[in-house]
Amino acid sequence: MIESGLWIILLEAAIALGLLGFIVWWTVPKKKKESPEDSKDGSHGS
Repeated sequence: MIESGLWIILLEAAIALGLLGFIVWWTVPKKKKESPEDSKDGSHGS
């Protein structure tokens, strides 16, 4: 298998998937923790 060159393609695919996963994780908006002052204030919204 090592001499066939398939391992290079598999390695490249694994790196590409890892990079894709990292980019998605990095760009997903983080949820802010709501502070108690925000939750008790009833002036959110209209």
